Amino acid sequence: DRAVVVEPAWKPISSEWKSSFAVALDSEGGTVAVARANRVSLIELATGLTVGRLEDASLDGASQRDVVGALAFSPDDQWLASAGFREVRLWQRRPVAVAPLVSIPAKSSWVAASFSPDGTAVASVTALGVLEVRSNPWPRVLGTGSLKGSSPVTSLSTVRLGWSPDGRWLAVVSGREWWNVSITKTGLSFSKAMALPVEPTGMAWVPGEDQWW
Repeated sequence: DRAVVVEPAWKPISSEWKSSFAVALDSEGGTVAVARANRVSLIELATGLTVGRLEDASLDGASQRDVVGALAFSPDDQWLASAGFREVRLWQRRPVAVAPLVSIPAKSSWVAASFSPDGTAVASVTALGVLEVRSNPWPRVLGTGSLKGSSPVTSLSTVRLGWSPDGRWLAVVSGREWWNVSITKTGLSFSKAMALPVEPTGMAWVPGEDQWW
C-alpha cells in the first residue's frame, strides 16, 4: 500500500582499476577527459600531463559512485557532463584566480626559480647573479648570496636549481660553475664555487651513507 525505496549499498571502487569506458575531447582539441572506472582526469594532449581531476570529497576523491560510462563537453567547453548508474553530474570550468604575492624590482628580475620539495620555500636567481631563498609568507627573504665569479645571466637555460629531497641543500649551476648551498633557519651558507669541465644539462641528488650527494 505504500512505496518502498531501498538505497543501493554502494561499495568503493578500487583506485587501482584503470579500465576506461568513456572519453571526451574539448572543441579546441587541447584537452581530453578520460574516465577510469569512477575517476575522471583531464589530460593536456600536447604534453600528456594530467591538468585536473574531477573529485567529490564525499567519495574519497572519486567522481561518481559507479563506473563512468559517458562523458561530454558542452559546445563552449565550460561544462563537462559525466554519467554513471542512474546519475548524471555537471562539472563547471571556472577561471583560475591569480594574485601577486611578491613584487620584484625590474633590476632584480628572476631568471630561474624552484620550490623546495615541501613547498614551503622558493629559491630564485636574479639576472645579476644573486641567489634569494624566500619562505612562506613569500615576501620574507630567508637569505641571499652572490654567485661570485659568475657572469650576469640573462636566460633560464643558463641557470639550474636543484633541492635535495630533505630541503636542506640547494645545488646551483650557472654556466660551468657549481655551488652547494646549505639552507638553515638562520640563512644560507655557500660552498666554494667549483668549475665544471662542461656546462651540464641536468642534475639530480642521490642518497649517500649519511647525506645527499
